[in-house]
Order: sequence, then structure tokens, then C-alpha cells
Amino acid sequence: MKKRGLKGVELVISDACIGLVGSIGDFFHEAKWQRCIVHFYGNVFSVVPRCRVKNVAMMLKAIHASDDREAADEKARAVIKKLKKQKLSKAARKLEDSIHETLEYYDFPSEHWRRIRTNNSL
Repeated sequence: MKKRGLKGVELVISDACIGLVGSIGDFFHEAKWQRCIVHFYGNVFSVVPRCRVKNVAMMLKAIHASDDREAADEKARAVIKKLKKQKLSKAARKLEDSIHETLEYYDFPSEHWRRIRTNNSL
């Protein structure tokens, strides 16, 4: 894409594909990377019992509905505590390890947030 003239890339949104994430800096030095929240949710749900997925989904959505990055970080910490309390330690660990990867959109104008939290609209 770069050879065909793509310029001015500010944000790349993808799943956590190691090869892609590792190569973004090689081609688009100024671009930030964000993990798609839909893919991230799927990764979290993979360690949550099916009967509890809806509840966990509501908690994750609350993080991404925060007014700003600081509030999202605070909400994420609260959700991690809640998951641990509910004996969902694997889900809590996934959040601790990776939630920050899903919050780069807060560095962009708020009117774009809804469209740049995920790459699924593509």
C-alpha cells in the first residue's frame, strides 16, 4: 500500500497479529497501533463461561464508553478487580495485559471514536 502512494497514516487498527503489529513501525513510523475492540472482546470471551459472557461484555463496553482515556483506565482497573472477585482470573489477566492496546482512539478527536475503535466496519 505504501508503494502505491499511501501516506499520512496516523492509526492502524487490527487484531493482535504479531507480524502486522511488528511491521507497522517499519513502514509507517508516525502511526499508532490499536487493537480492534471486537477482536479483543472475542479473546476475553474465550476464557469466560458462556453463561457469563453477556455480563462481561457489558463491563468491557463500559470501559470503551468512558469520556476520556483517564476514565477508561480507571474503569478498566475496576473491571479487573470485579472479574477477579467473580473468579474470572483468566479474563482479568487478559484485561491487565492488553486493555491498553484498545484505547489509542482516545488520542484522536471524539467525533471519530465510534468508527476507529474497531476495524470490523471495513
